[in-house]
Amino acid sequence: MMRRFPQFPADLAPAAPLPSESPAHAASAPAPSAPHAPGQVFAVWAGENAMSDVRRRSLDILRYTNLGLDFHLVTPQNLSEYLVAQHPLHPSYEDLSFHHRADYLRAYFMHHHGGAYADIKPLTGAWGPVLDKLNSSAVLWAGGMSAKALPSFTPMGKRVARTRRGARALHPAAVAFKPGSPWTAEWLSQVERHIDEAAPLLRDNAPVQPWGLNPEYPLAWDALSWGSLESAARKYRRHSFTARSLRVSVAPGGGGFD
Repeated sequence: MMRRFPQFPADLAPAAPLPSESPAHAASAPAPSAPHAPGQVFAVWAGENAMSDVRRRSLDILRYTNLGLDFHLVTPQNLSEYLVAQHPLHPSYEDLSFHHRADYLRAYFMHHHGGAYADIKPLTGAWGPVLDKLNSSAVLWAGGMSAKALPSFTPMGKRVARTRRGARALHPAAVAFKPGSPWTAEWLSQVERHIDEAAPLLRDNAPVQPWGLNPEYPLAWDALSWGSLESAARKYRRHSFTARSLRVSVAPGGGGFD
């Protein structure tokens, strides 16, 4: 069973959920305590499909470069070990594509457990120094790979055109957070709001492949990653930093569950 980690003190706790949020699964308010990012790395394989050789090699790289940290590969078989009793998974979780399940779990784990999250891609650079820097200042809540370090591509190989303003924009493929911050609370609530809005259509329009690219599937490919992270990232940008040591080598089309 996952250990619960310290969260932000009451004066930094996120505001109460907005009226538009569903109270049944809005991000829970953090308990008063000293914030700290645990020495751990999360990776997620959310589907029942087999992991490709490319992904297995990337997983080996992640493990090898982070031998001094607790490494968690979360799969459908062990997911329950990481869930928080006070915050069950969104009721529509099983209706999501495998890709969107991983996007949702990224925000869930970073809010409730903290530490680092990494996509299963060939990431260079160790997480230890990044987490050390994150814990070196009460002002810092987040750190990770720069959005400028890795172009984003859809599973069909189309580049995602985005304007990155400032040097602190984080790429969701490799991020680290202190648990329970206003940033993670807002991010997770935004992710769940997107799922709320799509829920009536999700029930009857299941994804037909890991990415959910069939036209009737109601969530855009990046709705739960870039689409949910960016607004909080802009709002709290002074609380984050980017690490030049973190980079991913990936080709177009390599961003999905191949």
